[in-house]
Amino acid sequence: MTRLITLVALSSLDSNKWLPLLVRDWAPTPTTQPACEDERRGPLRQRQNRQTKLDVAAIAARYAEGATVRQLATEFHCHRTTVALRLKEHGIEMRNRPATTDEIAQFIALYESGLSLVKVAEKTGISEKTVMNRLRAEGVQLRDTHGRER
Repeated sequence: MTRLITLVALSSLDSNKWLPLLVRDWAPTPTTQPACEDERRGPLRQRQNRQTKLDVAAIAARYAEGATVRQLATEFHCHRTTVALRLKEHGIEMRNRPATTDEIAQFIALYESGLSLVKVAEKTGISEKTVMNRLRAEGVQLRDTHGRER
């Protein structure tokens, strides 16, 4: 009876999953080729992009023009948290930041004075969805869309 043994080269990325399936007497020969191109180069590493002072100035200028953090991260090939960190380091106030307690108090006062969510959002410069969420979180009873009590 002849026994046929087939050896398969496994990627080092998945070898720990397949280790129990390997024959314990098998040892790779020097002629065994790596399963993929990445194994030849060594472990995968993230490429680090360092921003120069000119890059950071360009990021700040584009943000002031209205570009979003996500757009800038794509444009400058870095993570959005890196963009936000660089902007904060340069003293630039971020848009879409959480509302402060003073702003929440202002939301409540304006809304209870009879203004709609849209008008409160326009006066404070915060989105109406954020105004609505903050009012709900503070337990303010919201009116229906026609201004009637619910």
